[in-house]
Amino acid sequence: MIKKTNILLKKISESKFSKDTIWLIGSQGILLVSGLLVNLLIGKELGSSELGIFNQVLGYYAILSTIFSIGLNNSIIKKISALSQNQDMFEYEKQLLSSNFFLTFLFSTLFTVLAIIVIYYFPQIISSKELAEALIIPLISLPFFNLNKNFMAYYSGKRMQKQFSIVRSLRWVLIISFISVCISLKLDVHSILYSFLFSEIILVSYSTFQLRKLFTLNFNKTVLKDNFSFGFKSFSAELFAIFNDKFDILIIGYFLTNSEVGIYSFYIFFAKSLYIFPGILQQNINPIISKYHSENNLLELQNKFNKIRKVNLIVLLIQSIAVIIMYLIIVHFFKADFKNSIHLLVISMIGIFPSALISWSGAILVMIGKLKENIIRTFSIMAISLTLTVIFSYFYGLLGATLAVSISSFLSFIMMNSFVRRLVGLKIV
Repeated sequence: MIKKTNILLKKISESKFSKDTIWLIGSQGILLVSGLLVNLLIGKELGSSELGIFNQVLGYYAILSTIFSIGLNNSIIKKISALSQNQDMFEYEKQLLSSNFFLTFLFSTLFTVLAIIVIYYFPQIISSKELAEALIIPLISLPFFNLNKNFMAYYSGKRMQKQFSIVRSLRWVLIISFISVCISLKLDVHSILYSFLFSEIILVSYSTFQLRKLFTLNFNKTVLKDNFSFGFKSFSAELFAIFNDKFDILIIGYFLTNSEVGIYSFYIFFAKSLYIFPGILQQNINPIISKYHSENNLLELQNKFNKIRKVNLIVLLIQSIAVIIMYLIIVHFFKADFKNSIHLLVISMIGIFPSALISWSGAILVMIGKLKENIIRTFSIMAISLTLTVIFSYFYGLLGATLAVSISSFLSFIMMNSFVRRLVGLKIV
């Protein structure tokens, strides 16, 4: 037994994929704990209404950051992962990263200013006045957040998952530290929202220093045009994907109270935690997919997929049980409105579980250049999810919103599996 364990540990220590996965698991662990602490601190200390506002702001933040980035981070992952290591390619890396930073900061800044002006003068387009006032605060940090997306895309494309994990972990350590100080000083949710700006400025400074040798002002017009073209094509698919993940919080805000949205966002956080481990796998497998597909080595890629799906199934089964037990323990110390939500958690998990089984494969179509097909897939799921959320929330309130996310997640599972089998010829489940 000891001998087998030593052999296993040796294989892990020699495998870059295994070591990278361990780093990503560690960073996701920090992200999960931080997300849990954020929900616990705001929900328990400030109440469900303030938690509802915070999580709706977080939803808008995620969607707008994707719009403002116009997919340039996807261009970095795709192109960096396919490069060989020589001096000519190093010069191309400098061109690629620098041009993307220029375009990202330009578009993100312009769109941010426009968004702030629109929300300030037309707050009625947002579901509540309180939300509109709170939303302006974190928007200021979006240009910095999108610069950090480019840095992290570079780390991912180069398979520098250790550095990727450090940056992502640092972001959430900074955010939770800022929020903890605000809570201890009895400040409101508006003060808490400055945590985004605080963390993103520090992260931009850190990564700029780390990669300072990769920046140049000598932009190549061809690289600029090529990056923008690929980014824009992949951006719509990424937008649909993030919209599918976050829009439920935003839509139900028009039909439910901020307090009900707070309760929903609390238990849905636990349900969607099932996507965390598949997300780790996706982060690690994306550059490998791009590499093997460019080499037409589909057999080796299928072998990778077979190992991933077995591990993912075991982890998700254990995690599902742990999530339900943990939720029961945590809500015991909360107010009654949170305690009565356990059945809603279980309903949402019924649909999310099968979706999480294959969510690690979410970027396969993008990585192999099937951008049009991926847009069709993600847009179809978004349309179905939007329709279900609006109808079910309007007629059945909190229960309806839960049924909508469960059903749409299951349909996403069916559609993703179908697209990958038909277009790539690989099994993901």
